[in-house]
Amino acid sequence: MTKRLLRKILIGVAIAIALILFVRIAYLAYVYVEKRTNHTKVQQLIDQNLTYESDALDEQLSLALDWIENRNLADGDKGKLCERVSLIYQLRGEEMSYYRYLGYALYYLSQSDEKDYTVNIYLDLANFYLNNYSYESAQQMVGSAMNVEPFEEIENLQIKSYAYRIQGMLYTLRGEYEAAEERLNKSLEVLALSDTGVFEEAYAAMAEVWLARVYFETGRRGECGLIIAKYEDSPLLTQDIFREIMLRDFIIPYEETKCLFIVSGIWDKFDDVNTVEREKELEASSEFVEDFINICDENGYEKHELVTLLRIQNDYPTQKIELKEKMYDTLNRLYTRLLDQQNIKYSDIIESQIMESMYEMSRYEASEKTDRSRISASIFVILGFMILLAFVLWIVINNSYDGLTQVLNRRQFDRNLETIRKKKREYGIVMMDIDNFKKVNDVYGHPMGDIVLQRLGMILAKEESPYVQAYRYGGEEFVLILKKESLGSALSIAQRIRTTMEHETWDFDPKKVITLSLGIACGSGDDDVVSMADEKLYISKNSGKNRVTGEIKKV
Repeated sequence: MTKRLLRKILIGVAIAIALILFVRIAYLAYVYVEKRTNHTKVQQLIDQNLTYESDALDEQLSLALDWIENRNLADGDKGKLCERVSLIYQLRGEEMSYYRYLGYALYYLSQSDEKDYTVNIYLDLANFYLNNYSYESAQQMVGSAMNVEPFEEIENLQIKSYAYRIQGMLYTLRGEYEAAEERLNKSLEVLALSDTGVFEEAYAAMAEVWLARVYFETGRRGECGLIIAKYEDSPLLTQDIFREIMLRDFIIPYEETKCLFIVSGIWDKFDDVNTVEREKELEASSEFVEDFINICDENGYEKHELVTLLRIQNDYPTQKIELKEKMYDTLNRLYTRLLDQQNIKYSDIIESQIMESMYEMSRYEASEKTDRSRISASIFVILGFMILLAFVLWIVINNSYDGLTQVLNRRQFDRNLETIRKKKREYGIVMMDIDNFKKVNDVYGHPMGDIVLQRLGMILAKEESPYVQAYRYGGEEFVLILKKESLGSALSIAQRIRTTMEHETWDFDPKKVITLSLGIACGSGDDDVVSMADEKLYISKNSGKNRVTGEIKKV
């Protein structure tokens, strides 16, 4: 290779490098200019009021998502758009999407100078936790918001008012009424400084309804009554257009406070001498309680309903049997529903959803910086796989477990039994049936019957091990599969389950004894062990019930 040729190659390489650097710098300059230009457009989009018609919401959602996915945006602008998308999902009732995009917004805003908007998201999370009575989690979110920016330094008056209101709500629910009143009045003072005509009326109503609650708790019934009367015919309370967005922050707390105000007022009006008159008025006021119950039932606010009814039952008890029974039935229904839904885990699900979305965005952004086109494609593949995997796991879990008793269901029993039979391994079956279960449902009602089934599910769950697995076979029938390693303990396991169930106590009838009949059999391969165990169960049923029939014989 000659020096001239080498020089030409070096010059060509230098030109190529310079050209690449030029293109890169030009691209970065283009992105910078576009981000600056889009900042104004994003702000105009954010400043537009959301409309509540379904078609309009779909159009706004599509526009916001298009901007997020296809435009060059600064982190703060992308965070604001993600927050706007989350609000649209909230109005559409899609809670998981709402919290997922809150996580996206929190991720982007935390990397920007948009402190006010970051604080607002933490406040939304605190509000969620307050409405689920998770006070410690709410306090953590308020603390995170204050770490981003002290509330007195917030420039956006709407967010500043919201911050003081959330603090006031937290203090109220924790019984710190003096601090609560100070924060709520501070929220109203901030609103008085704003004159946009957009949010002030609604935000003032939200703060005042919590002030009414403070007045009620501190015995200032006159001040409480003035606020209740002020909003009794307010469009914010009566018109459907406001109902969805005002439900959590105004309508539910208003109806809750009004319900307590009316019932307590009747209770305090009469002394013990006038108990009969008090009972008459309490019965007449039950329509207000019914209205509150209906609103909570229709909109999924069972926890608010339960807490309020328990307080009425404890603080303002009625002597009328009919009202007592009605209250008991309602409380029992609420307990059952909350247990079925496993609402106690809901806060953890939301927090997990948010953290997952923040992690997802972090991974996406890091990959994009290294190699935008290649890594972006990989991320979408991985994301699609994760969603598919989560979907598959969700299907598997929901198809495997009985929703009421939390043990494996009949479908999973059939699968596992087929697997064991194919392996030609020795195994055992314990079939069991709740004695006279139909009478429990007929006498005490199906909710009480569900409690019996759930209790048996918990008893069986305690017996589970790598060699013992419990299933709900159908109705009040349950079954255990015992692997070879546990066959020697089959009879003692069955007797322990029978004895435990026999000695259970029941709140709906402390004297009630509920028993089990059980049948045991074992075999391997093509042996119809289930039928054999079922025959033993039949013998137990026809021999006086509450007994175990069968034994394990080596195959």
